[in-house]
Amino acid sequence: MQDSDGDGIADFYDPYNGQNVNFSATPTNTAEWLRIGPCNCDDSRCGCCYANGGRQINDAVCGEKYREKFIYAGTTLARLINPTTNSEVGRVAGVIVWYFDTKGRYKYISLPVMRDPR
Repeated sequence: MQDSDGDGIADFYDPYNGQNVNFSATPTNTAEWLRIGPCNCDDSRCGCCYANGGRQINDAVCGEKYREKFIYAGTTLARLINPTTNSEVGRVAGVIVWYFDTKGRYKYISLPVMRDPR
């Protein structure tokens, strides 16, 4: 899997372009490869926006406060490439949930939820 920012987390599982711990102060400044992510946050929740253009998805929640810390969720989509032919052989969609602990350390769990072999 590709790791565009060199932080040791494959893009498919990584909501940020850069070292993830650097985003604890700006946690909704996500990477372009996160397809849907948190945006328009207030004191208790964040809406969801599409990556391309930042258009908000009505009534969807991509972040909520729990014990005074936000927990965020997003989705990602990756193309599966055959390295021999360099052609697309499918796609995989996934979900990532992340937060920053009380010391500002990035924590996450992610999961592929759909694979489309062609």
